[in-house]
Amino acid sequence: MEFKGIYVIIATLIIVAALFVGLGMLDGYSAVDNPYNMKQVDSYLFECDAQDLDYDYAYDFFANMTTVGVGPYPDNGGALYADEYTVYQSNSSPTIHKPKYDGGCTGFTKNGFLGRSFDWVYDNASTIVMHVNGAKYDSLAVVSFPNMTKDMCNEIVNGTNNYTDWMKIAPFFTMDGTNEAGLTCEYNVVPLDDANPNSVAAIETKEKLPNVMLTRYCLDNFDDAKEAAEYLRDYCDVYSVDNKALHLLITDKKGQAYIVEFMDGKAEVNEHSIQTNFFIEGVHFRENGTVPTPVSDEGKVIELSNITAHGDGLERYNIVAADYNNLNSVSDFFNTLHKVRYTNAFKPETNPMWCSEFFYNPDLTLDSNVSEFKEVQDIFYDMYLHRDEGGFSFHSIHQSVWDIDKGVLYIEVREQNICHEFKLNG
Repeated sequence: MEFKGIYVIIATLIIVAALFVGLGMLDGYSAVDNPYNMKQVDSYLFECDAQDLDYDYAYDFFANMTTVGVGPYPDNGGALYADEYTVYQSNSSPTIHKPKYDGGCTGFTKNGFLGRSFDWVYDNASTIVMHVNGAKYDSLAVVSFPNMTKDMCNEIVNGTNNYTDWMKIAPFFTMDGTNEAGLTCEYNVVPLDDANPNSVAAIETKEKLPNVMLTRYCLDNFDDAKEAAEYLRDYCDVYSVDNKALHLLITDKKGQAYIVEFMDGKAEVNEHSIQTNFFIEGVHFRENGTVPTPVSDEGKVIELSNITAHGDGLERYNIVAADYNNLNSVSDFFNTLHKVRYTNAFKPETNPMWCSEFFYNPDLTLDSNVSEFKEVQDIFYDMYLHRDEGGFSFHSIHQSVWDIDKGVLYIEVREQNICHEFKLNG
């Protein structure tokens, strides 16, 4: 009986210990809820839910970010991106990168699909696929923004932190997405030179929107691309949260495609299907749909194209334009997306050279000598080679293809050639 009693006591202690571990009460660990149902899909890719978004919180967050520096870079007025970076070079002193002229990202749509490459800094950032409910339209979205690292997402998954404030704002950093009505959109940064990155409503101000919220706002409220584009132009004051300009590509189940651009105090709407990082408004395209580049038209690009002096992504635009007539399937879209992966900009074998990615010397313009761009490319190729040694480099954080009719997202992250599939409300 004595031995039996001991066994009972031991069994009881084991059960109690298990309960304490489950409740997070041992080793100083306090478990928290995972209200977003966050799941890890791959090393840097996560999936979660979001509902009943707090627009008032988002409006206040972005308004404060422009005035009191509450964003990821508080010393820079709270901007999403730092004014300058010290970049790694293996054989010389550090160089200062001036992201005022920085671009990245490619978007294009055709035949019921939208493709998007989100290109930014090579770091520990996560990519989050969000199922968003509670607005006028449910949506599926890809979210990525500075400082929301994969380690933070893992903490949410593991129950060690829920990052409530970050997760309240995260859905408003939607990069690309589709809603249940089929409206699908994505935005890209546009180098602005010295122009005004804000717009004022053409008819009457009904909304004041920070530009990084544009994709989320359209997914929540519209089912028609033309209606969404014209509403942003006519009834919204759109302001930049960090003095960077954006343009927004919107499409829908009807096959309509519009680009809305915010510059010089107004919004411009153009019926167009491809965007990289130069303003479409007023551009002179060649008969085959391409634009001049420093390699093909050295010294005459601005005159021939009417593109602003630091327009970015000209070569990527031409790659998409050359493939455009053959974009008929998910695999076709990924084939083109792989061609515009951002790391191709740094590789010496890329021909023709992507000169318009290298405005890291502020004296360079689209009409500078190609050899000057080559000097900058050599620096960034060196940084690319040392990107895992604390160097500073860029890459394609995610590349996505949206099947608009089916409400399906196909996505690859960090140039890994591993495709993951997600379904709206799936």
